[in-house]
Amino acid sequence: MGVFALTRGGGGGGRDATDARASVTQIVKAAAPGIVRVTSRAGRDRASGSGVVVDARAGLVVTNFHVVNGGNDFTVTVGGTDRPARLVGGAPCEDLALLAVAQKDGLRALALGSEADIEQGEPVVAVGYPAGGNGDAADLSSTSGVVSVRQTKLRAPNEETPNLNDLVQTDAAINPGNSGGPLLDSDRHVIGINSATLLSSGGVPIQNTGYAIGVDRVKAVLTGLRKRESASWPGFGLLFLTPAERRRARVPVGVVALSAVPGTPAERAGFGRRPLLVTAVDEERVGATMAGWCHATFGRHSGDDAVLEVLDPGSGRRRSVRLVFA
Repeated sequence: MGVFALTRGGGGGGRDATDARASVTQIVKAAAPGIVRVTSRAGRDRASGSGVVVDARAGLVVTNFHVVNGGNDFTVTVGGTDRPARLVGGAPCEDLALLAVAQKDGLRALALGSEADIEQGEPVVAVGYPAGGNGDAADLSSTSGVVSVRQTKLRAPNEETPNLNDLVQTDAAINPGNSGGPLLDSDRHVIGINSATLLSSGGVPIQNTGYAIGVDRVKAVLTGLRKRESASWPGFGLLFLTPAERRRARVPVGVVALSAVPGTPAERAGFGRRPLLVTAVDEERVGATMAGWCHATFGRHSGDDAVLEVLDPGSGRRRSVRLVFA
């Protein structure tokens, strides 16, 4: 089993080192207006990551689902200024989410590339906002490297990570807070959305192994999210306990439902008032992992309904709740 960290919170072509650094500088400077900081809050809990502007006119920003997971209040920071954002939709099994901001001045969409143009060994730059800072362009963090593998997949290395089937692997460091930021090629095109880093495998430490969700998959998922067609998103946050955490909490196998996003059917159904444990969806056991949740909710989109088996850990009461997916 590998240790996989979700990051939520070299030149080539005959150029010398100075030219390569200048090229990275130019790429980051050109991309900066299209990269924002994303903050997700629920009560006193707060998490931050990065986002990519995909439609400046509509104020649309794509980020990782794990950046917004569990939040009910969202902010996009542009040029050091916070702007309220609305969660348009989520696709937890693709680790992608779409936000919208009403105040659109200063936004500029980044160009999305194509995986057909990605070449193994080509230079890339990973950009995003590290933890801390105020979201000003001066806080942007960038690392450079190459494409290690054009297209690869990962099988859920921990409880909170889904199976991811279309990833670009890079040796460019992907640091905490960079989740949701772009992986850029030398043409300044987005070829992936930074997602996570593999830290070890079989107990052996691993270096220089980062992953970005491939741009073709991003574009496909965005097509649905822009139409407010979420996938496997119930409207509430998803928390996955380890076996040790379940033993300490004395709860059975299930997925913890956290705060609900305002205006969703989940909020109207009473989710978010206190943590609840979801054990099954339409009699399909969800297990205790994101992969299990994705299996049990496969094919569920916005407007689809399902019966959730729910346990209230406080009272021990079990009940069935009919929920329309957000």
